[in-house]
This record gives sequence, C-alpha cells and structure tokens, in this order.
Amino acid sequence: MVFGFHRLAVRDCVEHNQVAKVHAYSDHVFIVLHAPERGRGGTVHHVELDQFIGPGFLVTVHGPLDPALAPEVALRETRAVRQRVESGRLRPATSFELSYAIVSAVARHQEAFVATLAQEAGLLEQRLMADVVDDPEQFLEELFRARHELLVVRTMATLAREIYGRMVTLERFVPGASQSLVVDLADQFARVNGLADGQKDFLDGVIEFYQTRTNTKMTIAAWPRCRRSCCGGPSGRDGGSRTRQVGDRSPKHVVPPADGEVLDLVPVGVGGERVPVERATCAQQPARAGGR
Repeated sequence: MVFGFHRLAVRDCVEHNQVAKVHAYSDHVFIVLHAPERGRGGTVHHVELDQFIGPGFLVTVHGPLDPALAPEVALRETRAVRQRVESGRLRPATSFELSYAIVSAVARHQEAFVATLAQEAGLLEQRLMADVVDDPEQFLEELFRARHELLVVRTMATLAREIYGRMVTLERFVPGASQSLVVDLADQFARVNGLADGQKDFLDGVIEFYQTRTNTKMTIAAWPRCRRSCCGGPSGRDGGSRTRQVGDRSPKHVVPPADGEVLDLVPVGVGGERVPVERATCAQQPARAGGR
C-alpha cells in the first residue's frame, strides 16, 4: 500500500525533532511525540515516536535513535500494545483507538519516570536532613541533575498536552467517537506535567535549604577569624569599651569610634533610661563629611 505522505512529514521522520508537533493533511494527521530515557551523566534522551493516523490505518516511525540506546527502547510502547492486541486483551475498532493505546503507554512511561525521580529526590532530602553529606560538591551535583531530569520530562509532557489540545479542534480529522480519546490523552499529559512541576518545586526547596544552610555554616565558621582580624583580639585594641545611645542623633552624642573599638550599644528607652544590649565591634570606618 502506497500512502503518499507529504515530503515534509517524511523528512521529519528521518531527522530528529527537538519538540513535539502535529500537522493535519488532507487525509491524515502527522504527530511527533517523545518519551524520556535516562543516559549517562544525567543525560535524558528524547525517544521519538512519529505517527501517521488516517481512516483505517496507523503508521508509526521510531527514531532516529541515539547510538547509546538499544533499539528495543524505541519499540517499547508499540510492542506492548501489539502484545495486547495479539492476546485479545485489546480490540481497537479504529486507527485512533490503536493510537490512543500507544500514546497512553507513552504517558504512563513519563509518569513512571517522574515517580522514579520523586523517589530519588526524597532520598536526597533525607540525606540532607540527617546531615549525611560526605561530598558537598557531589551532593549538589546530584540535586541539580535530578532537577534537570524533571525539567526535561515536564517539557515533554507539556508539549504533548499542547499537541492533543490542538487535536481536539481538528474535528474533521478525528472521528466523533474518538474525540473523547483525544481529550483523555490531553488530560493524561496534563497530569504528568502537574506531577513533574510539583516535584520540581519540592526539589527547588531542598536545593535552597541546602545552599542556605551551607552558607550559614561558612559564615559562622569565618566570624571568629574576621573578629580577630578586625580587632586584634577578642576584646579590641586596648580591652576598653565605651557606651553610646542608639537613637540619640544630637551632635554631642555622635562620636566616631576608634578603629577596632568595642562599643556597648545602648538604646534609649522611655524617659531616657538605657536598656543594655549585646556589644558590637566597630571595624575601621572612613571619615565622613561634617563629622557624621
């Protein structure tokens, strides 16, 4: 059987497409979708599935496939559906029903991919809360790698949802009985998108918490050294201290401190009484115009 597919659609089957797409022709619809597959070093491969769907026929094209992946990866969803058909568990009446079964398998694979990443993110969060981080740089790399993988699968699901949202409007190419199938596919990909988005937000929170805690620990560790460098010792240059009233801006109270001098900051309370607070060390300050 000769289908006579459009040359641009045939070219899209030969070349690798970075994004999902749908094109409607006179007697068929051409659809490009992607499924995620993990590679080395945090790489997520886009396993492409191309479909020509028309009255009474469905043609699938797989690839091009990355050399690092086994050919069986590209045929995963179609082989699973074929086994269901051959066993009698699936009896599609139209080409759209058959396509629905295949694309639903793609959506389930995306969802399983998100579930795997969610489990790994949970383990990373447990390590962080238990403070079991032997190599901080490697740990941060694992966090960002998981976040990248979530972004990839979320993008795949988002684009697929847009494709089937567009398909709903192509009533001339989608039989009336198959309209509900197209709507359900859009809903399936929207669900995967929501799951991936929620897990990404969770992982963003884990990364932010880890970075904030690390920065705080570094600041606390550096503070004693900074104080000794600024003051020449724990009690300042001569061990003395003076008292200033915080909030009193009259000139007679504005006395520039000496370099490294320790001041007792005493805010003025009601009636002028002084309320003791913690001591603060004054680092070297440049002179200001007007003595202020």
